[in-house]
Amino acid sequence: MKIIPAIDLLDGKCVRLYQGDYQQKVNYQLSPIDQVKLFADSGCDKVHIVDLSAAKDQKLRQLDLIEKMIQASDMKVETGGGLRTIDEVKRLYDLGVDQAILGTVACTHKDVTQQILDKYPQTILAADLFIENNNKYLASHGWQTKQSLSLDDFIKWYPNCLHFLCTDISKDGALKGPNFSLYQDLSTTYDNKHWIASGGVSCLEDLIKLKKTGASSVVIGKALYENRFTLDEALSC
Repeated sequence: MKIIPAIDLLDGKCVRLYQGDYQQKVNYQLSPIDQVKLFADSGCDKVHIVDLSAAKDQKLRQLDLIEKMIQASDMKVETGGGLRTIDEVKRLYDLGVDQAILGTVACTHKDVTQQILDKYPQTILAADLFIENNNKYLASHGWQTKQSLSLDDFIKWYPNCLHFLCTDISKDGALKGPNFSLYQDLSTTYDNKHWIASGGVSCLEDLIKLKKTGASSVVIGKALYENRFTLDEALSC
């Protein structure tokens, strides 16, 4: 299971949000460039970058900063935030991004998303979930809108998509452990997909348990920034 540290960008700074809420924001001291270098120095080979500014307003996309972050290390970059068109996705790939991540557009504009997947099959689709009584529904627009689209239908919409980033929103930023059963079920039911776990990791034991679910990768944010463990320790699990 690949360990992928996260950097959330807002107004040029590293931040963390609680369950996507911009009003519950924590700023971190290191610059985004220095944070990338720190992750790279730990031996990590991939970083997860979310452009929160672009997620709020596509005109505020931080392309120059993301390009500098790409150039700051040899790590591969997966990134998303407010991507709505194939031209926006193309700009990221032209910068050297390894994988773009589609969120809202994937659950609201199927045709556009399929066009992007046809041209860039490495693209990741984000399945951000509201889970109630084991019913799983997609969230959109910065996790503020609950869609009527179920997770199973979402997956069936895109049979040629190989990469899904799956977040149980209730776990994000809570440091209370991931939704292990979610990733176990998805890895078993859709074993031809690569499932990227996100949300809730709080300790090294969580990573050990996640490995057993069949998740191919895990994105870690707050636990690293709050010094629950080091990236070196996570990579050694």
